[in-house]
Amino acid sequence: MINNSKKEVVSIDVPSGTNIDKGAKDVKLCVESEMNISLMLPKEGLRNYTKKHFLGGRFLPASIIKKYNLDVPHFEGSVFKIYQYFAFQQLFIVNRKDTIHTLNCRKNRVYIVKGL
Repeated sequence: MINNSKKEVVSIDVPSGTNIDKGAKDVKLCVESEMNISLMLPKEGLRNYTKKHFLGGRFLPASIIKKYNLDVPHFEGSVFKIYQYFAFQQLFIVNRKDTIHTLNCRKNRVYIVKGL
């Protein structure tokens, strides 16, 4: 039903039906998303994901923050507000090469992280 909607589909963490560790899909159940927003870390099962892949930064491990010298702001308030902030203002775009670009977007930092 979702795959037949002709709308751009965004998956959160992993597309439904995808094995989080192995990447194997149940073809009948798997959502074909145009974009995925991973939480905390890119999942091993998405190693070969070829569409747009974002990483929400509120829960990034200290090792990734340190490795890429990211300035992740402190948040107060509800979890909804935290996800809303990252969904619309601060996204980490994950690709394969080991570089990082920082862009300014309406006074909020947008990190494009490659090679995690």
